[in-house]
Amino acid sequence: MKNGITVRVIGHNVARTVRKLGTDFRIASLRRRWSQRDMAPKMGVSVGSVQRMESGDPSVSLGTIASAFLAFWETCTNWKRFSIPRLMIWD
Repeated sequence: MKNGITVRVIGHNVARTVRKLGTDFRIASLRRRWSQRDMAPKMGVSVGSVQRMESGDPSVSLGTIASAFLAFWETCTNWKRFSIPRLMIWD
């Protein structure tokens, strides 16, 4: 977020949620021992897009976020524990 401008435009709750989602994606990647270089081709995006997503950059496209969900979904081994808001509990 550049000088807080983004926070004012999208609101504090949205900005906080985007940062949390990025953190959860990073934790889920680390649990799988995936580097950002590993994650990018699974999502079909650049390493820079993965970095921006994990840092909570609100300018990351919805398609990039959806691609991350799909990459994790494909590796989920315990479907009963699947929960979109809590990425870090995925197996």
